[in-house]
Amino acid sequence: MREVAVLGIGQTPADEHWDKSLRVLAGEAALAALQDSGLETAQGIFVGNMMSGAANHQQHLGAYVADWIGLRNAAALKIEAACGSGSAAFRTAFMAVASGALDAAIAIGVEKMTDSPASEITAQLATAADADWELDMGLSFVALNALIMRRYMHEYGWKQEHFAPFSINAHANAVHNPFARFHEPLTEVGYKKAPMIAEPINLMDASPMADGAAAVVLVPAAAVRGTGRKVVRVAASAGATDT
Repeated sequence: MREVAVLGIGQTPADEHWDKSLRVLAGEAALAALQDSGLETAQGIFVGNMMSGAANHQQHLGAYVADWIGLRNAAALKIEAACGSGSAAFRTAFMAVASGALDAAIAIGVEKMTDSPASEITAQLATAADADWELDMGLSFVALNALIMRRYMHEYGWKQEHFAPFSINAHANAVHNPFARFHEPLTEVGYKKAPMIAEPINLMDASPMADGAAAVVLVPAAAVRGTGRKVVRVAASAGATDT
């Protein structure tokens, strides 16, 4: 297996992009990553996405995005792994380059959520759960996470407010990030005032709905060495089911 490096990155802001379609968002991120890499093309494109079929009435995103950015004769696939679809696309591109099958691959993560009512997006997110044993019981994805959070509190003696630092830190990181969905800091008082959506999860524990895309260009690390560019090596990539 070859060492793999990130040669270019691209991203759109996470926001309500009423004026941009799914492929425009994915294309902007991919073209920005290609420009950053200094390459004009790639041999493969792997698009991570969960909900395009329902939310955007569009499947076959590999060829869809490849056509939009002018990528010809490239391996093109859509990768779906629920909320980890972008990471799964990255890993697929990584394995393609590491194995020697491709010498340059683009990995994209993209979602276009805000064109649909929140109730529809919530229902689509829930399809990542078990339809036979969980969804038939009326559980949403937030409700499932609430059960896990409740169990964690039981096992380790935590209270709901002990989870506040996760949200506070996330908002602090977003304040000066131009690509973040929100740019306001969050205090502990603000966290405690947030309404409950599935006890013990409150609004500040939950990720917001948004539109956006991010992309990377991966190449063999050996191709970067000696060019004067810093080698951003992929130290490891793994995927596994839990217990």
